[in-house]
Amino acid sequence: MKLASILLALTAAACAPNTFVWTKPGITQAEADRDRDQCKARADQAAARQLTSPRERSQAHNRILVSCMRDRAYVPEEEAAAKKT
Repeated sequence: MKLASILLALTAAACAPNTFVWTKPGITQAEADRDRDQCKARADQAAARQLTSPRERSQAHNRILVSCMRDRAYVPEEEAAAKKT
């Protein structure tokens, strides 16, 4: 079943976790879960290779996660809401 919009809460596993809420119209929950899991795995692997401080690894993780989700056409919930007004 296609959903009008999927909201994904992504918690970055790092020193100071941030929560990202994403939306993408027309996908199923299974598709959203798969995309989230794949992006998180990509960010986890890349951040683990960073030979820097925990803070810098956390920032790298967040940048990679955001980039991956945007590459898959997800939009932050706040940004989507702002476009509607």
